[in-house]
Amino acid sequence: MVIGRGLKWAARTLIAFMLLTLAAWSLSRWLGPTDAQEAALAMMREPLPPVQRNAFPALWLMPYDVPAAKREEVFGG
Repeated sequence: MVIGRGLKWAARTLIAFMLLTLAAWSLSRWLGPTDAQEAALAMMREPLPPVQRNAFPALWLMPYDVPAAKREEVFGG
């Protein structure tokens, strides 16, 4: 008897959670993305600029306080 009540309670809780999740998902789909989200998506879809220089000196000198303009000179390149 106790196990049957526990299973009914668990099943009802699971169904209620699934319905709540479905309602929240449906509401978010119905509202659509905000303007800020649209802008962020547009920014993410832009192609990245090509990398044209070696980043090794910047990574190697990261622990030190070296200005960006002096990195190549300090690194020896």
